[in-house]
Amino acid sequence: MAEEIELKLTAPVDALSAVRAHPAVAAAASGRLRTQLLVSEYYDTPTRELAAAGVALRLRRAGTRWLQTLKGSGTAVAGVHRRAEFEWPVPTPRLDLTKLARTPWRKLFARSGADYRRVFVTAIRRSELPLAFADGTRATNCAHAVVNSA
Repeated sequence: MAEEIELKLTAPVDALSAVRAHPAVAAAASGRLRTQLLVSEYYDTPTRELAAAGVALRLRRAGTRWLQTLKGSGTAVAGVHRRAEFEWPVPTPRLDLTKLARTPWRKLFARSGADYRRVFVTAIRRSELPLAFADGTRATNCAHAVVNSA
C-alpha cells in the first residue's frame, strides 16, 4: 500500500523564495521549479458514507492528465500527515470504480454501490521543486495558492 507523508507549513508568500534559495534546499534540488493549475473534484455518496469512513475520493486534472485518487484518514502530528493513498491515471474525467475494489476499503465501496456525486471542486496553483538526497530519498518542495473553491 502506498503511503503519503506530508509536512504542512504555513508561511508568508515572500518566505518561499528564501526557503528555495537556502543552501540546503538548493543543494538537494534535482530539477526545475514547475507551476501548474490543479483542478480537483471530490466525490461521495448522497449520505456522505465515504466522509464518515474517513475516506476521500477525487478526480484531478493536472494539465491534460486525469488522476483518480483515494486517500484514507491517517494521522497528523505536529504538521506531519501520514495516510494511505492510491492513485491511478484515468483516460477521461470519470471515476473508474473497478480500481476501488483493489483497496482496503473495497467492502465500503461494494456496500455503497456506484452512486457517487461531486461534492465540491477546488482549483489550486501548485509550484513544485523536486528534491533528491544522498541516501536516495526523494521529496518535493511545494507551495499552493487557492485559485477557486466551490
